[in-house]
Amino acid sequence: MIPSSCSFTRVDIPRAAYRADANILPRYAADLAAWVWHPDRLAGTAFLRFRLELDCPEEETIGFQVSADHRFQLALDEEWFAAGPDRSDVGHWSIQGYRGTLAPGRHVLTALVWWIADAAYGVPNPGSSVTPPMAQASFRGGFVLAATSEAAAARLNTGVAGWQVEDLTHAVSLEKGNVAGYHDIGPSFVVDAARWRQPGPPVAPIVVREPVITGNPTGVARPGWRLETTPLREQERKRFRGGTIREISEGRENWQALVDNDEPVRVAPHQAITFLWDLGTYRCGYPLLETRAGRDATVSIEWAEALYEEPPEAAPANAAPFKGDRDQVSGKRFAGFGDRFICGGEEPLRFPAFWWRSGRFLQVRVTTAGEPLVVERLGIVTTRYPLERESRLECDDPELEKIAALAVSTMEQGTHELFTDSPYYEQMAYVGDNVTEALVSYAMTRETRMARRAIELFDWSRSITGLVAERWPNACYQGSASYAMLWPSMVRNHAWWRDEPEFIRECLRGVRGLIEELLPYRRDDGLPGRLPGWSFVDWVPEWRGGNPPGHETGDSSLLAMHWLLCLQAAADLEEHFGEPELLQRLRRLEAQARASLIARYRCAESGLFFDDGRRHLSEHANALATLLGLRADSERDWPEKLARHPHARCTVYFTHYLFDVFARMGRADLFFSRLGLWRSFLGCGLSTIPEQPEPTRSDCHAWGAHPLFHIHASVAGIRPGSPGFRTVRVRPMPGHLAFLNGNLPHPKGEIRYRLSFADGGLCGEIALPEGVAGVLETPAGPRALESGVNAF
Repeated sequence: MIPSSCSFTRVDIPRAAYRADANILPRYAADLAAWVWHPDRLAGTAFLRFRLELDCPEEETIGFQVSADHRFQLALDEEWFAAGPDRSDVGHWSIQGYRGTLAPGRHVLTALVWWIADAAYGVPNPGSSVTPPMAQASFRGGFVLAATSEAAAARLNTGVAGWQVEDLTHAVSLEKGNVAGYHDIGPSFVVDAARWRQPGPPVAPIVVREPVITGNPTGVARPGWRLETTPLREQERKRFRGGTIREISEGRENWQALVDNDEPVRVAPHQAITFLWDLGTYRCGYPLLETRAGRDATVSIEWAEALYEEPPEAAPANAAPFKGDRDQVSGKRFAGFGDRFICGGEEPLRFPAFWWRSGRFLQVRVTTAGEPLVVERLGIVTTRYPLERESRLECDDPELEKIAALAVSTMEQGTHELFTDSPYYEQMAYVGDNVTEALVSYAMTRETRMARRAIELFDWSRSITGLVAERWPNACYQGSASYAMLWPSMVRNHAWWRDEPEFIRECLRGVRGLIEELLPYRRDDGLPGRLPGWSFVDWVPEWRGGNPPGHETGDSSLLAMHWLLCLQAAADLEEHFGEPELLQRLRRLEAQARASLIARYRCAESGLFFDDGRRHLSEHANALATLLGLRADSERDWPEKLARHPHARCTVYFTHYLFDVFARMGRADLFFSRLGLWRSFLGCGLSTIPEQPEPTRSDCHAWGAHPLFHIHASVAGIRPGSPGFRTVRVRPMPGHLAFLNGNLPHPKGEIRYRLSFADGGLCGEIALPEGVAGVLETPAGPRALESGVNAF
């Protein structure tokens, strides 16, 4: 599994119109091919290798579309060049397109495809406690590949071309990982080399779903996968060499040479060697192992984000394991998750790797039996979505630059086929997390594919209950009205930060549908009562399960504020992209909710907002009250008033909204004070941002990368002044900084800024792309900005 120099590359497939015609009429080339499978593996877990020989008398360029359920890896002449499909739901199953040139001669196209049975799909896996990844939706095992030209269909299309399939299921066994905390990324794989070398005999695959060749005049759709093109690029995969071999009794130099330069290591019979491999920074990747000889020897490769200390005496019994300084290894224990490989055979074998892992530390255990083992290669093939940082930052606070770099690293390791919540524990997309992650992506790059993908996936999730799912795609639907009410804000953010009006108009149907589904939960006062699903708001220690006070009885100001946030975002979208009549209706609903929130939850004496029936206070409710305009802009001292009372504080995730409020209030003192949590991450060896303050479950959780967004949007103060970022509003909030220089991606190029601050004054320059104007808010008053360089 090493990235190849194969000439096949991924290409975009234009999205077909009339989604309602899916499985009734052919919409894509892949609809014209049959889905196939092994005749002896029609039920239960299966690991299969499909093979197609291609004879090319002369150089030939071919293109095809491909998909599978669950996963596929494509290789040409044993060189791996593609993997997929990009995760989605069965109603919008992803197909990917590839195009390349074949040299004259014989070639072999190979697809390694696997499917893991689970009761969630209606296919129990008797005697097994393993389950597939929760992020993996499924219909049944299947594989499809179709030529994009009619002339090549007979040579390439599954169901008609000369494909053969080999059964490798007997060579792979599955084990359930034992990881503390919620861990749901699928099983550990155990691969037996001797069995892998002896697959079942090649047979012709059988058709498990016929192609959609001709339309059905009565409108009856075939069951199962409704194909849809995915907008994403191919995941980046690179061979990693390096790191440091630590915690090994002897032979450190030999193993270091192996991971550095592929210098083989010979392990004598009846040996047991364990060592720790420190990658130096958090990485995601596929294990890479190639061995020869060593019959019945085993190599296990387990991953951990950090090593663990004994928890402090004062820690609660259910606290997350304490990790301490991530750079320290001595005296700590390793607890990880990974895969095991059973060796054997004189010829070198490069073991398959079915899914990527993540972390900083790898524990490698090598145990030999009666024969010596030669480890030819040991490494990882790193993987991530190619989300590249285009923005830059320079200032006189070195730690601020380090926090920005930490956020970039977190986004890189947390972005794959989805904006994932945590690459180690879940690899799932949650809508509240994705709101902040999309904003960070706008501060990183002009590319919008991943943000658009997140928005559309959650739009599609409404097909289950009408509400946006809390996380999607999923094997099991999870509902959360609180998170669902954040999705229109995600659409609104995209509408303002990126200039894609047609995409926003497409999303309006989903926003309107969501509003209609939420309306029945209102009380007579226009505020929501008890809401369905998990009412998660933040991982506040005082709140059970992240639920705010009053959620059980339908008396929660925070959930009511989520409803008002939802209405405001929907109204803004209707005002600029939708219908005036619908806008008027939303403004009426918004006005009623606003008045009821103030009447029910605001304390007239202090101006503070309570979480519920005047019993609990939180930063969350009071921050949202300012963000929603429920208090006057002049009330800038509510944080000081709140500090005089017991109250819940925002943690990593919800501090994004707190930062937004501090920027709106111009409270640089509070902003930089709360940024101290991220400064603390710099001093304990973290190379990514954790899920929550210590002790934390996950060391990499991209919902906490939002300081990168706020450095540009709140400190430099650069934000869209209108939809499409067609105008710019600049309101710097420098705090203690003497200067701040940088550039921010913009739909028409980039915004460059060089700002200096002294004695309450501002000087410098801001360069705007052609056709973009704006306003700079200075201590001396507003100043117009024009396209090009504006010096002041």
